[in-house]
Amino acid sequence: MKRKSLLAMLMVFAGFQVYQARAQTSFEGINLTNGRDLFFKGANENPTDAGDIVFQKTNGEELTRIRSHFDGGTGLASIYFSSTPLIKSTFLFTGEGNLGIGSSVPLTRLDVQPPLGNISTGVFRSNGEQSWGHALALVTDKAAGDDPKLLFSYRNRTKQWSIGGTQNSTTFNIMEDGGDGFHGSGFGAARLTVMPGGNVGIGTSNPQAKLAVEGNILAKEIKVKTDINVPDYVFEPDYDLKSLEEIEHYVKANKHLPEVPSAKQIQADGLDLAEMNLLLLKKVEEMTLQLIQMNNEMKKQAEKIEGQAEKIQLLEKR
Repeated sequence: MKRKSLLAMLMVFAGFQVYQARAQTSFEGINLTNGRDLFFKGANENPTDAGDIVFQKTNGEELTRIRSHFDGGTGLASIYFSSTPLIKSTFLFTGEGNLGIGSSVPLTRLDVQPPLGNISTGVFRSNGEQSWGHALALVTDKAAGDDPKLLFSYRNRTKQWSIGGTQNSTTFNIMEDGGDGFHGSGFGAARLTVMPGGNVGIGTSNPQAKLAVEGNILAKEIKVKTDINVPDYVFEPDYDLKSLEEIEHYVKANKHLPEVPSAKQIQADGLDLAEMNLLLLKKVEEMTLQLIQMNNEMKKQAEKIEGQAEKIQLLEKR
C-alpha cells in the first residue's frame, strides 16, 4: 500500500511539473482581476534587468522582446523594445519619461536616431481633412515665457538656425546661432521677423512697413505700382508753367527745386521712390516745355535777325 501511495504521489507531482512546463511555454492569456499586479522579478536583489517578455513564431523564431532595465548610476528604470536578444533598442522608455526611437540613451522627451538607408528620419502625414492641414503643432500653454521654435544644427553643432518665436512675443522669426546645436541656449539674432498684421523685417526685429530692410537690396527688376497721377497734366494748355526767372528766384531762396523735398526732409522722412520718380518726371516735362518755349523764341529771333540782315544788304547796295 505504501508503495502504491508513493507511486500515485509521484505521478501527481510529475503531472504538475508537465502542466507547469506547458504553462511556461504556451498559454492563451493572463487574466488579472481585483487590481492584481503581474510581477517579473530579477535573480538577485540588485538586478540590471528583471527578465524579458519574448514574442516568437510557432517555430521558435524570435520576433521582438520587451526588457526592463535598471541603471544603478542614475537610479532610473527603463523599458526596451527590441527586435534582437542583444537589445539593440528600437524603442526605449526611461524612468524620466523620455522616449528613444533607435536611441539607447534618450536625453529629451523624444530622441529619434536616423534609420538605416537613404530615407527620411520622420514623416508627418496628413489626410487633408484634419485641423486645417496642421500636421505638427508646437504650442506654449503658459501665458508668458519662451515661445516654441524649431532648432536646426549643422556641421557637428558649429552652426545653428531656428524658426519660431522668442520670448513673450507674438512674432515669427528666423534666427541665427540660437543655441549649442542640441538643446538650445539662447534666442540668437533675428534675421527675418514677421509681425502680427503682416509687416516683414529683414535685419530689423521691429518693421514699421510691409517690408523693412536694414541694409542693401540687390534686384534684377523692381516694379512700383501706385495710385499717384502721372503728371501728363503738365501738357494741358491751362497748366501754370513757371518761368525760368521764377524758378531761379525760388532756388536761390530755398536751395532746392519747387515741390522737391529738401535734403533735411529726405534725411528725416526717407525717400518715397514712386513719388520721387513721378516728381522728377514732372520736372523733366516742365523743362521740356521750357526748352520748347526757348526754341520758339530763338526761332523768332533768328527770323528777325535774318530780316534785318536782308534790309542792311539792300541799304548797302544803294
